[in-house]
Amino acid sequence: MKTPIPPERKRLFTIGTALLIFGALLFGSTFVSFFLHFGEFDPGPSFGKSIGLRAFSGIILIGVGNLLRTVAARGLAGSGVVLDPQQARRDLEPWSRMGGGMVKDALEEVQTSIPETTAPLSLEERLRRLRDLQEKGLISEAEYAAQRQRILESA
Repeated sequence: MKTPIPPERKRLFTIGTALLIFGALLFGSTFVSFFLHFGEFDPGPSFGKSIGLRAFSGIILIGVGNLLRTVAARGLAGSGVVLDPQQARRDLEPWSRMGGGMVKDALEEVQTSIPETTAPLSLEERLRRLRDLQEKGLISEAEYAAQRQRILESA
């Protein structure tokens, strides 16, 4: 069953991506300005302020954009903003299912199988195995009687 992504989270992801791109462009523009004025010994007092402001603003926008994308992709609980374990499981369920599918695909590719879990042993089988241990001398008669009583009480 595929969990649909709410439209609000899609919008938040788009806004985060836009902020990330704008921040990267703003930060990158400081390098362009620097190289355009390379060799000028007195570019003016506003030049340094302009570069500093653009670089700092770009880094802030990159961080905020990344945070918004993370929250949008994983949900509030999945990104650690809301500390509710049940909500985190629901938010991360599609990624967990995808990860399990990838592991299964990899195991199939190398032709390895995952062992099936075995059903619990029947009462008769447990008693038979216990008797075999006693007959082989691995446990004493007293240990056999105590274990047998415990098995019968648990059944």
